[in-house]
Amino acid sequence: MSACYVIASWGGRRRKQDNSKAASDGAFYLRAHVGRLASLCKNIDRIIVAAPKCPSPIRGYEEYLRELEAQGKAGTTPIEVFRRPNIGLAYGSYNDVYGRYRTRFDYYFVAEDDYIPALPGFDGILLERMKKSPKCGFLCGLNWMRGSRVHAGIFLGVLRAAALEKIWLRQGCLAQFTGSEYLEAEEVGQVGISWAVVDSGYEVLDWTQHYSSPFWYNGVVKIFGDPKLPPLYVLGQTFKSS
Repeated sequence: MSACYVIASWGGRRRKQDNSKAASDGAFYLRAHVGRLASLCKNIDRIIVAAPKCPSPIRGYEEYLRELEAQGKAGTTPIEVFRRPNIGLAYGSYNDVYGRYRTRFDYYFVAEDDYIPALPGFDGILLERMKKSPKCGFLCGLNWMRGSRVHAGIFLGVLRAAALEKIWLRQGCLAQFTGSEYLEAEEVGQVGISWAVVDSGYEVLDWTQHYSSPFWYNGVVKIFGDPKLPPLYVLGQTFKSS
């Protein structure tokens, strides 16, 4: 059982309110994310930082990418910087990384850089749940219903390569984008990939019965699931580095 962890990163300004530290340090989220992976994960075979081209990166971002490229590892885990055009936002990053590696890995973790891993061994927890649910194609942070169809409301978690490969063989991609417009990325990526997983004969499930899922909404933290349950990830916008 092999697993790849894809971090969708961004080096410029964001449409959401930033952590104050991220305004002056373009690598704040990514550095925290990679650092937590190195200390908390035991079951990841490769970390891939998807880095779309950014015309005006905040100081520190490119410097940190070059540092990762030089090191080649996060802790003991191989790490790669995957440079790509900024098409499809995070979902385009997931599509392009899967297109390169496809069934080389059995599972793909997907996370934007500002969702920071929180729970020791969370990777093993999610992989074990996937093993116990062979029809689960995507175990995500939150399920959401649109009419009678389910999709990932929080597109964060682990995808089964067998489901992704069925999508790829059917349509030659996980999702196809025309640019970097947010509404298209959300519709074609977040919703479209979720539905494609289901159309391939798999389920989209979430972890809210066992873990909470925080979400950054218009500058306010919303908690999905029981807020007394521990989160697998915490929000970068409220993250305080050690």
